Amino acid sequence: MKRIQAMFSAIALLIFAATISLHTPPLHAQALVSVTCALGVDDATYSPGLTNTSQTITFNDNQLLANCVDTGDLTLNGGSEQSSGSYVGSCTAITMPGPYQAVFHWNNAAQSISVVQVTQAVVTKVADGTATVERTGTVASGLAQGAAFVQVIALPVLDPLLCSSSTGVVSNSGTVVSTELLSL
Repeated sequence: MKRIQAMFSAIALLIFAATISLHTPPLHAQALVSVTCALGVDDATYSPGLTNTSQTITFNDNQLLANCVDTGDLTLNGGSEQSSGSYVGSCTAITMPGPYQAVFHWNNAAQSISVVQVTQAVVTKVADGTATVERTGTVASGLAQGAAFVQVIALPVLDPLLCSSSTGVVSNSGTVVSTELLSL
């Protein structure tokens, strides 16, 4: 009889534990993606142009974003971004430390804006000469205020002839691989 009571107690405990686990989401599932864009085009200009010699560069960046989804606004489907700043760099050593602002204009019914404080932009050069840029920061105001910002951009190989010239590379176009505004 004690064995049967112990077995029923164990079964009741398992049912209770299973019920609790069904109603408690895992920690990684608690982050809510406010806005995510799966595709985009990135166009940047540099002044002076990027050469093989490190110098202070002023950049202006413009993006068109597509395939966007906002978990709280089904009308949002795309957007654009503008940012500018300065950094020390060359064709061979690009570093883009923050902070600088990126302003996103969203294509939704409200024509929302997000002002992002980019705190870091890590550039990783690949052996074939291409590069990826991972920008991170926080949405300072507007749509998804307080959310974390993560964006990955793929950049093509810079023209070595332009890098060797006095004018340098004055513009570059890449692909925005992903853009996310993540809020908890």
